[in-house]
Amino acid sequence: MEDGRARARGCRSDAAIRAEVPVRAEAWSVEEPGWVEADTVAHCGGSMSESFIWTLTVTDIWSGWTELRATWNRGQYGVIERLEEIERAMPFGLKGWDTDNGGEFLNWALVSHLKGREPAVEVTRSRPYRKNDQAHVEQKNSTHARGLLGYDRLGRIICASAERIGVVCHGMVAIFIMRWRVFLLFRPACLFFFLFSPHGRSQPNH
Repeated sequence: MEDGRARARGCRSDAAIRAEVPVRAEAWSVEEPGWVEADTVAHCGGSMSESFIWTLTVTDIWSGWTELRATWNRGQYGVIERLEEIERAMPFGLKGWDTDNGGEFLNWALVSHLKGREPAVEVTRSRPYRKNDQAHVEQKNSTHARGLLGYDRLGRIICASAERIGVVCHGMVAIFIMRWRVFLLFRPACLFFFLFSPHGRSQPNH
């Protein structure tokens, strides 16, 4: 009986947090930095069993600025700590936060952390099972996280102790910063503005 009540409480809690975070289904239309997509990458080696390192990826829609941080598992408070590190590193404030429907994002601790500040951050989520809703950060997952670290498992064998976990996570952050900060600061990026149609053929204008 107690198990049934616990499951019911869990369902109500899940439904409540989803009701609190609206779905963003339309394309982005922003004219300033601070509106970001976030996602996590599992360094599991193909097996989701037991514990391993995850990468939190945050990509700004307007500028393309991307920050990555490593966390052991993806508990809500670990994700909040990594987000705080990312916010300190970004050269602009956070205005909007859009994620998928994973439990590392849809929880009261993180939503309250974002919406409870002044000014509040606008929190939204993608449609379930629609990866194209988060195309910006999904691309960075591929180029920045997978492209650098591959698909190997970063788990108990590599991180044999709590101190070792911290060393590996900090080492990953240092690698991310050294590798990608050069791109952020010194490599120009193109922004897509609109399509125009010379002679009936649509072409992008950047």
